[in-house]
This record gives sequence, structure tokens and C-alpha cells, in this order.
Amino acid sequence: MQMKYLAKHPFLMGGQMLVATAWLVSFAACGGSNSTPTVVANSPVNGATGVPLNVSISAAFSEAMDGATITSATVILKQATTIVASAVTYAGLVATLNPGAPLVANTPYTVSVTTGAENSAHKGLSADFQWSFTTGTTTSTTAPTVLSTNPAGDDVAVAVNQDITVTFSDPMNSTTLTAATFTVAGPGPTPVSGVVTYSGTLATFSPNASLTTNTLFNATITTGTKDLAGNALASDFVWSFTTGTTRDTTAPTVLSTSPAAGAMGAAINQPITATFSKAMNQTTLTTATFTVAGPHATSVSGLVTGTGAGATFSPDANLAANTLYDATITTGTKDLAGNALAQTFTWSFTTAAGAALGPKPVLLGLAGNFVILAKSGVSTTGTTAVTGNIGISPAQATYITGFGLMLITRMCFQPPRW
Repeated sequence: MQMKYLAKHPFLMGGQMLVATAWLVSFAACGGSNSTPTVVANSPVNGATGVPLNVSISAAFSEAMDGATITSATVILKQATTIVASAVTYAGLVATLNPGAPLVANTPYTVSVTTGAENSAHKGLSADFQWSFTTGTTTSTTAPTVLSTNPAGDDVAVAVNQDITVTFSDPMNSTTLTAATFTVAGPGPTPVSGVVTYSGTLATFSPNASLTTNTLFNATITTGTKDLAGNALASDFVWSFTTGTTRDTTAPTVLSTSPAAGAMGAAINQPITATFSKAMNQTTLTTATFTVAGPHATSVSGLVTGTGAGATFSPDANLAANTLYDATITTGTKDLAGNALAQTFTWSFTTAAGAALGPKPVLLGLAGNFVILAKSGVSTTGTTAVTGNIGISPAQATYITGFGLMLITRMCFQPPRW
């Protein structure tokens, strides 16, 4: 059995808000796969413009590949017909191409992954996979930051079987997220053994055994962690949490969907979303566990995005008009403690009879959690009511001014306790 995951997230690079496709996360059965491997995601995305001159190029595969076949001969970058000298590495189902020198400004480039790239059963891609992008005029020098963690800083009564996750501001270089750069310790300096995985902007530390009860743990992301442009965290990021006495055994549920069950007149260019009762393991939110079919049993191809307690299925093309569709989330979907949905969740909706109105909705990813998201500052004078999250990057939290809020140690603001 194999699973694959795709996601799109906005991020700031070189002072611009870009949308990057997240890669990583496929699992293949032992002994090799009989399936034909595919490229399921790439970065920069096809047609991207303003790409930083020092960017690394990545391609994520649908299953484990034979690393010996992932080389500069099978992953190729070209400027017109000229091959750009590059180093190619493979880790965590992701091939990363690093050009030997900064790219040329305002120039189109083409990337190819050839049929010489083979999986562990020595089956190659069925056809060359290609995409293009155009550079901008600047390099990216903005250091990535940690946006959030789960558990959050100073959380208590944390389930002893919960994975520890970190969400970054930028897509990261998966080869720099390891057991050496993402560590957990407790009690005291005792290191916790575990496995580090990476998906899009999310890194996960999965302990090899349940954590000790009623214990303070310290988690650290070091400056050895870098984004795709080679920018490292400006400083180590450290936070603490305390476990409780029990395991989390509560199955997640689906709280709501969009379109809602039985909805009529859904836009044909609308993404399909589901909101869960708790934060989910993003590696289990895949095109195998979140599916859409219609008309009848015809599968709809698309991308699956997981963010916190939400999941989004984005069709590759507009849905058919005036058509009944069935959406399904299977019991292969799990929360951060490994609890699966108790039963498969299915709902149906019908698309509108007319054409799509306006452009295709933009996937905001992590930015969708904020009502205000700024680059350099947020301020207010007088009386202002804000309901929701305020975010700022790359400027520091001190550039949020004028609000009657307190900054607590988990790097979140909360109303003052009068």
C-alpha cells in the first residue's frame, strides 16, 4: 500500500508572497512497488514567475525511488537548450537540484525528470515529466521562521502518544530536517528517540515510544535547518510542554464540509474542504484517503492539502456543470496521536448549471488562518476590534503595536487578564 500527499502553501521569499507546492510524504510497501512512479509535485510550481536566483528545484515522487537513478542525468535543468550544471540529491522521496551558480535574472528555465528515474522495483516514469518557471531579479535572503508548534509552548496535559510538529514560514530543505536538527528531550536533558519527517512546511517528530507521564519536555529546532534557498533559521527555536497521564484514544470526526452535504449549485471551480475535530497527521491526508468522484464513479484528479484540522481537495480542472459528486474521507486519515476516523465519511453535492464565476479560488494554505497577515507591521489607534489571528513575517512580533495584548512564551498573543 502507498500513500501520497500534496499541499500548497503561501510563503514569503525575497519580499514576495508566493505559493509553493509542498512535496514529501509517500510510503511504499516493502519489497518494491509494481506501480509506475510519477512526479506528484514540484517546486517552483509550473509557470512560476519572480523565482529567486538562488532557488533550489525539487520534485517529489509518488513512491520510494532508487536513489542511484536520481542523478544529474535524470533530473535536468535547462536554459533554452543549454543544460545548467547542477548537483542532484535524493532524500525523503524528494529529488533536489541545486544549480552550481545563481540563475540568470528574468530568464525562463525548464526542468525535466526523465524516464531514467526508477522506483525501488526498477520501474521508470512512463514519460518524461517537465515544467517551467521564470526567474526574477533578486536572491532570497530572508531567514525562515517557526510559525507554530503542536503541542504549543507551555502546553500541559499533552497526550503521551502525540507526535510533535512544527510549521515553518517557508518550504524547507528536507535534507536539513533530521534527528540532529529537530530534537526532543525529557526528563531533563535525556534525549527522546524518534523519527523526523517533513511535508511541505510541516516537520514532525514521532517518538519511538510513549513519552513519560507528568514530565516537562524541551523541543528544539536548530539553525542547521534551512529553506530551499539555503537560508537557515536565525537562531535555535526552543519550546517546552508537559505531558499528562493518559494516551489520546479519541477518534477524530469530520465537523463540517464545503460544499455541505446535499448542497446544490456548488461552483464548478470550488475546492472541496473538510474540517476535523482535531489537528490531523498531514501525511495521512492524501489522494488515497480524500477522494472525489463524479459523474457516477469517475474519479476526479486533484491535489490534497492538509493544514492543522483542515483538509482541501483541489480538482486539477473545473468540475462538470449540473453534476452530482461524491466526496469521501477514509479511515486511513489519522490525527497526531495515530487515531483514525471511526468510519469512512462520505457526502454528496451538486454543481451549478452555469459556468464558473470569476477566477479559480486561491488556496491560502496557512495564510487562511489569519484575518490580518502583514510583512512589516500592524498598528492601530483608537478602538479596534479584531476577531481572529494576526500574523507578521519576516518582521518581529514587536512590530505589532497599539493592541491591548500580551505576548506569552508560545509566541502567541492573548487578551490581558484584568
